[in-house]
Amino acid sequence: MNPLVPRVSKVSEKFAQRIYQKLVADITQLYQNTREAVGKFYWSTGRWIVEAEQNGAVRARYGAKLLKDLSKDLSGRLGSGFSVQNLRKMRRIYLASRKRPTSVELTWSQQVELLPLGNVTKREKLIRKAIREGLTAREIRALVRSQSRLGRRKHKFVPGSVSLLVPKKGKIGVYRIIKVDQTLQWDKGFAAYRELSPDDVRTFKDGDFVRRTSTDALEKVPDGKPSDLYTYESDLIRAIDADTFWMRVWTARPDWRREKLRLRGIDAPELSTPEGRAAKRFVEALFKKAQAITVTTTKPDKYHRYLSDVFLLMPDGEEIFLNNRLLETGHAWRTDNIPLTEWEKE
Repeated sequence: MNPLVPRVSKVSEKFAQRIYQKLVADITQLYQNTREAVGKFYWSTGRWIVEAEQNGAVRARYGAKLLKDLSKDLSGRLGSGFSVQNLRKMRRIYLASRKRPTSVELTWSQQVELLPLGNVTKREKLIRKAIREGLTAREIRALVRSQSRLGRRKHKFVPGSVSLLVPKKGKIGVYRIIKVDQTLQWDKGFAAYRELSPDDVRTFKDGDFVRRTSTDALEKVPDGKPSDLYTYESDLIRAIDADTFWMRVWTARPDWRREKLRLRGIDAPELSTPEGRAAKRFVEALFKKAQAITVTTTKPDKYHRYLSDVFLLMPDGEEIFLNNRLLETGHAWRTDNIPLTEWEKE
């Protein structure tokens, strides 16, 4: 034995081993605590964003710019990690589990991959499986696609096999007079109003249905009814996917608004799937052929979503109700409760 090398007793080796094992345990615990804190941070940030969006004062001040402004300010103060896309994912993580954070045993990437799975029971089951088997984010993504309706393939339509929507189509150019702050206003839709002239104030009353004449005056529509309202000529600006579009909506020519509209009563596959891309191409082809586009919108809900019925006039004179055409061709399925996470697709 080399006399220059100090002897290490068995007691010392055991002591060193215990110190090392404690080091491993301490770092592991620190990692678990950190991941738990990060998980709660994502969930809490999402909750605060949703609550701010529902606050009337904040919504009026920031509107659709909230996430952009928030991303800019947080990135300036805290650095990277606060892109609009990440903030949107944090919000979706909260909306997917409002009562408590998704299990802190999952990483950010794993939680993001769970978001498309709208069925709560399936999602909870998959969370337990991911923890138990140590699934990676990529493995979770594959399971989500296989278990959810996002992976459904196009099928041949059989009459009666799908519950189709009853179209809601009003009359272009019919509006209503309403009272806003004790002043009579012409309601053009999308929270756009025009105050009546003194002559019109003497002519019309709150609740009257009107149309514009060729001389840009207003005249009564004696047989007008609420179902006639909120129907407009429109042009497609861009299809986000098969059921969500940026549209130029002609509220009262020459006035128009750029609005994001969501098809009422249906849900199409995610754009990240082959089925979703095929559905988007199908819709874009129909829009390209259409000679005229008519849109009837609902009043917005608390998230300011305008759900819409879209009608396309084709060159042969056929009018296609786009919502039902997607159902008939297997490019979408019925849903009467579109969650915010679906509405926010970009």
